[in-house]
Amino acid sequence: MLGLRRSFAGRPLQGGVYLPTYHSVAITEPIRDLPLPNRLVVPLLQHEGGAADPIVKVGQLVAAGKVIGKASGSGAVCVHAPAAGRVMRISHVVTSYYVDAPAIEIEIKETGADHPSWRETGHPLPNDINGWADAAERAGIVSGRPGPVGLGTQLRQATNHGPSDVIINGLPSEPLVISPSELLRRHTDVVAGIVASLRKSLKASQAWIAVDRGDRDLLNRCRQTVRGKNIRVSALRNKYPQAAPVLLTWAVTGKEIPIGRQPEDIGCLVLEVEALLALAEAVRSGRPMIDRVVNVTGPAVARPGLYRIPVGTRMADVLRHVGLSRTVVQVIDGGPLTGRSLETLDAVVTKRTSAILVLSHEHDHVPTPGPCIRCGFCQDSCPVSLDPLALLNAAECGDDAATRALHPGACLACGLCSYVCPAELPLARAATRLKQRAIHMEKIGPIVRAEQV
Repeated sequence: MLGLRRSFAGRPLQGGVYLPTYHSVAITEPIRDLPLPNRLVVPLLQHEGGAADPIVKVGQLVAAGKVIGKASGSGAVCVHAPAAGRVMRISHVVTSYYVDAPAIEIEIKETGADHPSWRETGHPLPNDINGWADAAERAGIVSGRPGPVGLGTQLRQATNHGPSDVIINGLPSEPLVISPSELLRRHTDVVAGIVASLRKSLKASQAWIAVDRGDRDLLNRCRQTVRGKNIRVSALRNKYPQAAPVLLTWAVTGKEIPIGRQPEDIGCLVLEVEALLALAEAVRSGRPMIDRVVNVTGPAVARPGLYRIPVGTRMADVLRHVGLSRTVVQVIDGGPLTGRSLETLDAVVTKRTSAILVLSHEHDHVPTPGPCIRCGFCQDSCPVSLDPLALLNAAECGDDAATRALHPGACLACGLCSYVCPAELPLARAATRLKQRAIHMEKIGPIVRAEQV
């Protein structure tokens, strides 16, 4: 990968930043269930892939966990009813990624009731990767990382390149987001068991669990748990964005990933802890991915904490339950560096929602861009050695030739360039926009050249 600085054997990235730690929720605090609202608006498009096709009709009664959207197109994943109810309409809804996502509105049969429970079937774990992929596809599981495919497709793709390594990301990510390290701490035995079985099914030579080397308790817990399981614990310095799949692969294995490719393309399967736990539940009980554990926090929240929230819950219903201590001026779906500001409280929780940040006037900072002071902080912090200022200039000029030479496809969308910029320039936004344009141009390029010929 272009300019990727090595972080092997625990050495930190030369780019990246050690971010401040915010303990908004105690790690010992239990996860609370958000009561079921009177209606859910479940998106049929919850990630960067295709939308699922609705297979229910208006007026139809649906049970909790019933498939209401079938994955038929490229990249689509199945969508299930998070609770029992009646289909009221098939319409559209706002999410953090889409302003007009197709959706199914369900009137909940018992509002305020407990979340549906699932019993273990007692079936043995799959003995091949197709069995794992089938379970992931039936459950509609999406990975915690950005991508156009679901977990089932990701598992199948990993077999195409002779997988050599399975890597589990147990590193904390940006502040205030539900941390993989805390999930790993709570479910170490489950994660180790599933990882060992996956490695065997994939016939991979090695499995790894990446852990922050500063977290001695978790490090020792993982090392004790994986004994005799052919799993290694990789102790890394948690310098953001070390948890990004391409950087994590490089740090753990020393393997470079070409621009625009994924770890699976070089024989490495990188999985997030939450997706792995969802896969374990799908295999053991048939439970689909119908909710998310979300850190609801921020200065305007009266009762912050970890909540299990059904997919399709409106942000207004979330805020109504957690209560507000101050006037809300901004709600963000995601973390402070990579989250997306919501335009309306009718936006809903999706399978990708990891945090909901609720800001008040005192803590809402509106950037006021000024002239670049040529400090070079953005270049020094970029973990893949890009030139964020040049990308911003190319975006403003609309220069496609200059854009290609700057390799925007290597951008990790970590948000660090904007975070460190003293002039508050919209560097991260420009880099992300150019990356999306580069991907689009790559797709249509052959068609354009054919027409020109």
